[in-house]
Amino acid sequence: MTEDNFRAVCELAGKDGIKAILGLLLPVSDYAPSKQTTRRPLADNLRLNDWLRNYATEIHAPVADYYSALVDDHGMLREGYSDDGLHPNERGYAVMHPSPRRPSKKRSKSEPGSQVSGVLCHMIIAHPKERSTRNPSRKELTIPLNVCKI
Repeated sequence: MTEDNFRAVCELAGKDGIKAILGLLLPVSDYAPSKQTTRRPLADNLRLNDWLRNYATEIHAPVADYYSALVDDHGMLREGYSDDGLHPNERGYAVMHPSPRRPSKKRSKSEPGSQVSGVLCHMIIAHPKERSTRNPSRKELTIPLNVCKI
């Protein structure tokens, strides 16, 4: 079901001349008072991320891999990077912020966020006809996965 939704959005974007950039589902955690893995099992997130990577290869779309930047050794969202175990907080968004177009030379390979790959960070175009604020001649669409139910 979720996969069908992604296919549909990517197909619609392509028909309108929009380059889809698929963002991997962020990890969740049980470090906050509200345990997130009960409703969002880690295995389901991994399965969907694997599917997204394969689908991105199939349609020649870039992948914004925020998952790798925010996951800890237990497969959960790093402690301290979310207040509710689901959504990144300011610290989590700071890890997601460096754009791969302009790599930060200040990060070491072991520091969170240093493994971010993809083409576009922090730009979600709400309407397909809108233009990118970074490059007005190019239409782009990032698909936020944290709004999709598994």
